[in-house]
Amino acid sequence: MTEEATALEGRRREQFEPSRYLDYLPAMYRQDDFMGRFLLIFETIMAPLEGVVDQLPRYLDPTTCPAEILPYLAHWVALELDERWSMPRRRSLIKVAAELHRWRGTRRGLKTYLQVVTGVTPLLIENTDGSRLGADNRLGLNIRLGRPVEHYVKVTLPLAEGEAVDVTDVAALLDAEKPAHIIFSLHIVPRQPRLGQGGGANGPALFESAATEEA
Repeated sequence: MTEEATALEGRRREQFEPSRYLDYLPAMYRQDDFMGRFLLIFETIMAPLEGVVDQLPRYLDPTTCPAEILPYLAHWVALELDERWSMPRRRSLIKVAAELHRWRGTRRGLKTYLQVVTGVTPLLIENTDGSRLGADNRLGLNIRLGRPVEHYVKVTLPLAEGEAVDVTDVAALLDAEKPAHIIFSLHIVPRQPRLGQGGGANGPALFESAATEEA
């Protein structure tokens, strides 16, 4: 070997960084130059897989995972995604899916589900077709005299100007998530109705479950 070739090989060795896999071998192998280069082959092959494993928490978090992973996460939490939902809405729904299953069939569960899907905080009043004192009473939106109705829930969605929801989809969601013996009516009202204008929840429901008429 010429002096020039020897010098070049020396510079290569100085610049060469052996495989970090050497750290997992007995000490007698860690000073072996050939072993350091040999293991570098496998390190290069395994690097992409190690990158995926290092990022596993990111792939399992619906707020950070790639969009193509969302259907798998939804399947794991027994959630059926609607292709018409926006990506942020799908991510939010998967994130709270475990809580929704825990509270399914309850007032809290219905409110959370509707809020995530529609982006609107719903008002729910139970067991009367009018109003009763409670956290979801809103003057001018859903307060009126009524009569007791057992196993009934009145759902009001107050929408701001420019907001819209698909009444059929919301009714289908309510029908799927409510207890089987519960009947309901769905009302869509302006979020801030003006005095003297119609369109409040005191008007006719946009959707009523069939059993409501029999109550």
